[in-house]
Amino acid sequence: MSRLSQQLNRLLLKTGLKQPKALTKFPAERATVSNVGRMIILGNAPMQMDMSDYIDSSDLVVRFNECQNYGMGTGHKTDILCINNFGQPAEEWVKYKTISKLPFINQVSEIWFPRTESILEHRKTVPDRHFDQLRFRDLSADLIASNHLANKSIVRFSDTLNAEVLSALKRLSSEEFREPSTGILAIAHVLTAPTYSKLQKVILGFTFEGWKGHPWAGERALVESYATNDNTLHLEP
Repeated sequence: MSRLSQQLNRLLLKTGLKQPKALTKFPAERATVSNVGRMIILGNAPMQMDMSDYIDSSDLVVRFNECQNYGMGTGHKTDILCINNFGQPAEEWVKYKTISKLPFINQVSEIWFPRTESILEHRKTVPDRHFDQLRFRDLSADLIASNHLANKSIVRFSDTLNAEVLSALKRLSSEEFREPSTGILAIAHVLTAPTYSKLQKVILGFTFEGWKGHPWAGERALVESYATNDNTLHLEP
């Protein structure tokens, strides 16, 4: 039994929760490594199947924030970590040095900070009595310093990309929203960055639900439109 499994079992015993049901293995015939290379963009939703071998055999794996589903049918390979760099979650990760304590952080070679000032400008237009403009700011420098990330390659998404995603989501969303998710920004980034143009890009762990401030229906529609127009992008259920 791995150390991670032992820690999970102890936590389950302590909290009185039951061991999660074992997942069915992802079919081996679908797990063949593509000869053009495969990149996994891995959201934090629970897996419906055990995708560990498929994910770990990929050329690049992108995970997000605290990666709540790490090792739970998602394997362990982590090349890139995309971190929300605005708002309360980022403040807490700075204060508690959360990112530096993640079990896979030593294997991460690249950190992505997705949000820019376009997000701030959008938030100013959305009615929200809890919004504090002074606190809602780019915390990427603080995240790097407190979590000892200076030895990683740092990528900051462009303001142009943020503005384009915002504009697309406004067209596709019937309701007001506070901000795009880090996931949709990362997907837009891999589709526009020349580095990944020849890789097959597989989206896993995205159920398009969660915090009510994200435009989930609009994000699903946007990803589906991306996949329709780019045959290197695949959305797995």
